[in-house]
Amino acid sequence: MLIRLEQFGGLIPKISKRSLPKNYATQADRTQLYSTELRGVREPAVIESFPAVTNVLRAYRLEPDTISIDLENADWVLFDEVEVNFLRGPVISDAAKRHYWMGGDDGFRFDTRANLISAGYVANPTGTKVGVPWGNDAAPPVSPPVLGTINETRSYVYTLVNSYGEESRPSLPSDPDTGDSTGTWTIGSFNTTTDPGYDGADFIRIYRTITGAGSVDFRFVVELSTTTLTTYNDDRSSDAVSLEQALPSVEYDSPPTDLMGLVAMPNGMLVAFKENEIWFSEPYLPHAWPEEYVVALEHSIVGLGVHQSGLAVMTTANPYVASGTSPATMSFIKLDDVEPCLSFRSIVSADNGVYYASQNGLVLVTEYQAETITNPFITRNEWRSNYNPEGLRGAVLGSSYVGFYTDDEGFVFGPEGDVPGGVIALTQVANVDSLQNDSYSGEVYFIRSSSLFQWNPTTTQPLSYVWKSKEFETARPINFGAFKIKWEDVTGAELGSTADYTAFNEWRSTTEYALGAANRRVPLNPINFTALNAVPRLGTASSNDIETTTDQTGPPPYQNSTSINGSPLDYTDPDAKVGVVFTVFANGEIVYSQRIVDEQQHRLPSGYKADIWQFELAGYNNVYSVNIAETGKELASG
Repeated sequence: MLIRLEQFGGLIPKISKRSLPKNYATQADRTQLYSTELRGVREPAVIESFPAVTNVLRAYRLEPDTISIDLENADWVLFDEVEVNFLRGPVISDAAKRHYWMGGDDGFRFDTRANLISAGYVANPTGTKVGVPWGNDAAPPVSPPVLGTINETRSYVYTLVNSYGEESRPSLPSDPDTGDSTGTWTIGSFNTTTDPGYDGADFIRIYRTITGAGSVDFRFVVELSTTTLTTYNDDRSSDAVSLEQALPSVEYDSPPTDLMGLVAMPNGMLVAFKENEIWFSEPYLPHAWPEEYVVALEHSIVGLGVHQSGLAVMTTANPYVASGTSPATMSFIKLDDVEPCLSFRSIVSADNGVYYASQNGLVLVTEYQAETITNPFITRNEWRSNYNPEGLRGAVLGSSYVGFYTDDEGFVFGPEGDVPGGVIALTQVANVDSLQNDSYSGEVYFIRSSSLFQWNPTTTQPLSYVWKSKEFETARPINFGAFKIKWEDVTGAELGSTADYTAFNEWRSTTEYALGAANRRVPLNPINFTALNAVPRLGTASSNDIETTTDQTGPPPYQNSTSINGSPLDYTDPDAKVGVVFTVFANGEIVYSQRIVDEQQHRLPSGYKADIWQFELAGYNNVYSVNIAETGKELASG
């Protein structure tokens, strides 16, 4: 019988160890399976540390001056609240490069790129509140001229304009007054006070009614600086004013201060939510959030995601999808599946949809459906008990979802398509406070103790991985006698000297040795149960039962340091980065465990048979395939 392991897959906890497809695993820790060979996830790389800032939970890279994927030489904006979303504003001709954020205690704010950089690394930049809200929007007083030959009835409004040219909704209209259309109308005084924390009014714009065929519009009259503002004398003709722009900001409400979940959609729209309401900004005008665009859903909203040109809305029950080219044309569909979102930070927008954690598994929302994509791999009960969906924080790298459900434990799910999928466990990455995708490179980074680390970079050494196969059940008890591993050295590590080797038999303690030969638990040697030096067999006393050399340390006995066909007979440091450690389990017991440093055929112990077999690979180097056979001849012919 010959077993060939290749195209390595991850875990499928839903399926029993013996029923798994051949190349899937019962243990897949810190592995990469993108190219079907077995690789180790690479060590995280330090991007930046912020020792002066405590409790950093979100960090966002500012858009670089030139195209760059370099995370190390970048400017960052830091927050100590995990709910904060941050993005570059979709503003036309925005020389200031304004960035917007919401989700913290300070509400919805913005600041320029230059200001954010000059502020240095501080938690929660001050910024400016978004919007142009009125302090007092009372109608302006109007004094019309006396009646003349041709009279006209008018009403006036005015708007506030801040230093960025953002315009408020209009004041209340003045009462209609009638006067000579060619006379001078006096308007004022004006209240230009905005609410505290907002960018103040630098200008006002005055509009007046123009009566057309069956309609009345407010048309632009003049823009005035607030620094010298008292009253305004309007003597512009109706013909001239009728050619001016109509009042654009009738519905330009300032956004509520308690909005959450800020995302940007195509066509310049920003979207956020509060309770069960979806709010939209005017396209390319992040300061204006008309109440007429608000959509109320049946259930409370947990978070938002964007897929292509569509919006995904995760709620406490069914998810929704929405599409449209403008806020006024958005159409919502309530999906049939009851899949409540359990974690705001599990929501990740990707090129194939929007991911989030529900009580049933990891859900992927696309244009018309919500699919629990972990269902073929993880049962509902396993998901709830083992993966803590309420605490899941996620990101996407390539076609895989990377998630941490505690500060020290996580998983990778994917990839998909022709490459084997499954779940990969993540350990040895302690104290993950937050997990994010970089907006300008797609790279994944995590935050630990106010420092940023890039996840799985291309420039670092691999972490040690462990991959353990399914349980292979044979029709009758057999003995596998030979194997061969095809692998690639990616660490450049070399075998150390004899002094680096630990005791082959992993002598338990000097205390156990003192119990006497009959009680010693000396493991079997790997070749035919026969010691290759003077190490005693179990239960056998010998006057020369300790074999030592002057250059070895630790408790005896020691294995010879010679080799056969280039393969050392001693057991090297398990943390060494040389070769691949191959372990064989027969009926649940380890019968062989050696570090393999070549691609030659190797013998397995004989003298026993078993009908349940498992094979484990551990190390740092890439593995292409493993062949295991009953005989060397069968291995060579296979």
